[in-house]
Amino acid sequence: MNKTKILASIAFAAILSACGSDNGSLPELANNNSGSISPFDTLVVKFKSDLVDLDKLELNSNIVIDHGEIVYGKTICKEKKTTGKELCFIGTNKTAGRSHYFDYGKLNSIVFKKLKNADGYVKDSIVFNFYTYTILDTEPNNREDTAGDIDLIGDISTGVTFAGIIDKEIGTSQDGFPSYDTDDFYKLKLKQGDIISITVSNKTTPIKARFYGSCNSQNKNECNDKIDTTTVTKKSIALIDTIKPGHLQGDDPVSKMVPFYINVFDKNINERSNPYTVTVKLIYRKS
Repeated sequence: MNKTKILASIAFAAILSACGSDNGSLPELANNNSGSISPFDTLVVKFKSDLVDLDKLELNSNIVIDHGEIVYGKTICKEKKTTGKELCFIGTNKTAGRSHYFDYGKLNSIVFKKLKNADGYVKDSIVFNFYTYTILDTEPNNREDTAGDIDLIGDISTGVTFAGIIDKEIGTSQDGFPSYDTDDFYKLKLKQGDIISITVSNKTTPIKARFYGSCNSQNKNECNDKIDTTTVTKKSIALIDTIKPGHLQGDDPVSKMVPFYINVFDKNINERSNPYTVTVKLIYRKS
């Protein structure tokens, strides 16, 4: 082989080395979206291969989001790493109790730029999508008259999911004592014979929920008032109930829509804040 060919071979080998190994490939997402998440969740974006120089990634340079702002999780994941297959994020918005959350009720996109993996390959741009549920829990929300209105955010006949948070200590009251958020209320209108499904889910400490309406019958068995008896390990509540006749008054027609309430609560003020999601679905309604 002459000198020119040898130099050409060396140059070609150098190019291959810069681009990555023969057995590697460009950084690629394990999935292009996470579906729907609670705005209070930690977002975990997973890749098919190990990324490197994670400690050098910068927001608004290597990582750009189209709505609001995010915190890049150098320490949000289980441990601080410079390599790995996961990137973690939380929103920069904060509740009164200092819990982080993403902008909510919308489709969000994160664009990753110039990501490099352990094979030495660099991807110019990768897009990851995620949708955040609406936060219906707007403080004050600790009484029936301040309850969030489920009917305003979607059609329960197809199912409605929203987020909330039991924020625990949220400040100081006028008398100088700590102020606590331990109860959230939501309302919707239903009629006799409706069958409703309510699911409350969370990822931290156990939570409880009550579904009820004002009872206008002397016989309490003719009214809906169901409370979940959560165990210390249970973090998902499922209530299914058929609307009874005791919520009507006098000559009210059977078809009258009357208000009902969902009370989500966690009275343990010594535990951390407790974010959750609620899914409400009308299973049956007589036409």
